Amino acid sequence: MKILITGASGFFGKSLISSLEKITEDFECFCVYKKNAVHSSNNKFQWVQCDLLNADETEQLIKNIKPTHLVHLAWHVPPQQFWIAFENITWLQSSISLFQAFCENDGKMFIGAGTLAEYDWTKGILDEKKTPLTPSTLYGQCKKSLHEILTSIRNTHYQQTKIIWPRIGYFFGENEPEEKLFSKLIYNIKNGLATNLASPEFSRPYAHIKYFGKVISKLLMVKTLDDVTFNMSASTSHSLKEIVDFIQKNFEKKFTWLNYNAYPSTPISLPVETAILKKELGVEMPDTFFEDLQTMVVGRK
Repeated sequence: MKILITGASGFFGKSLISSLEKITEDFECFCVYKKNAVHSSNNKFQWVQCDLLNADETEQLIKNIKPTHLVHLAWHVPPQQFWIAFENITWLQSSISLFQAFCENDGKMFIGAGTLAEYDWTKGILDEKKTPLTPSTLYGQCKKSLHEILTSIRNTHYQQTKIIWPRIGYFFGENEPEEKLFSKLIYNIKNGLATNLASPEFSRPYAHIKYFGKVISKLLMVKTLDDVTFNMSASTSHSLKEIVDFIQKNFEKKFTWLNYNAYPSTPISLPVETAILKKELGVEMPDTFFEDLQTMVVGRK
């Protein structure tokens, strides 16, 4: 088995590599980076530099490695900016070229990085079998379109390739970008900085990033896996106030300059159905939210 991971030096990529390092099955793993490689002492992992937005480089990369499995995590995702960025269109185009090169070189399993933003968030729950796919952002639309286009290409030309499409939810952890919610809250509370927040009742099913790697690495090792689209998310939601109060307690501080309701927060609640993940794939993300958040806070004290 030859695994190729794009976005290998990113938040999700690091989690996947960490999980794969613990697996004893025989495989080779090629980790693609553009600027920053995160080298592993494990000789199963090789780091390969490539600009995936360059079609010629991408095609040559696939021809040289001929991966059997491709996990495509690379995308333009600067916190908050990615929702409307025109780079979404660029990555949509380059991802199609990557997929075509992969299939033409006998690729067997493609694992994409979908998003919960593909759904219509006004329907009250995000359910793979019931909730309409009507994205409200350019990011969500490009991800939805990518899945549809790749499926059409595969059905027409490359029926040997399986497409696994996790719609990725809310993940946090020690290696996340400093601009993301949990990192920002920990830093601001620790340093007593004024912070504008959404409604205290704003809640999402957050999961630690370690579970992302565990799920994807498990799927990579399943030899009989068919096409599957599923929500990759925790099942239990936690409110912004719960999170803030927990972090404040850890620092033994109570601030009055945490400004709730500073900007709209719609929808307040966003429950996610995870039946396919649990029942069809046999994977469950345990609710270790506060233990994981505690570890993250302690690491930044």
